[in-house]
Amino acid sequence: MAHQKRNPAVQGGESETLSAGNSNNSDYTISAHPGEVLIKKNSRESLRFALDDFRGNRLLSARVFFQPLDGGPIRPGRDGWAINIEAIQDIIAALLQIQTEAVKRGWLQPAKGSELIPCAACGALFQPRRKDQHHCSSSCRQRSKRSRSDMQSVTSANTKRDEVGFDCDGGG
Repeated sequence: MAHQKRNPAVQGGESETLSAGNSNNSDYTISAHPGEVLIKKNSRESLRFALDDFRGNRLLSARVFFQPLDGGPIRPGRDGWAINIEAIQDIIAALLQIQTEAVKRGWLQPAKGSELIPCAACGALFQPRRKDQHHCSSSCRQRSKRSRSDMQSVTSANTKRDEVGFDCDGGG
């Protein structure tokens, strides 16, 4: 199957602009071509994500498109990349980790309706299913419970040691 370069503005077709639903009110456009999304970068540039087939390889591609100064149709720029489509789950997981870190740093606000809170054990942001939920998973809840019981046993051992009369310099 031959690689077909397509320019959404040149081939026409209608696009639908949707709100991305985040705090900076960026818009993204779903192209008339299936498997293609444009995200507005600035007044002249957009980032295009698309599913492409090149020499039998199924790819996820990202490329910067720009609006020429003469007012012509948008054109692809030099900046971009393509990666095997099988890596898409890894890319999504990596972007979610980056988003979580950006929210922790205060660079982003959590998505509306998500109300993410940090896990008491690992610190990862998660959306609680109940109002009293403080851990992102049962393993984190168990880890937190174990560390509390370990701290209680250390505290009780220290209390017993103090009662017997041991001091910190090793003398008795």
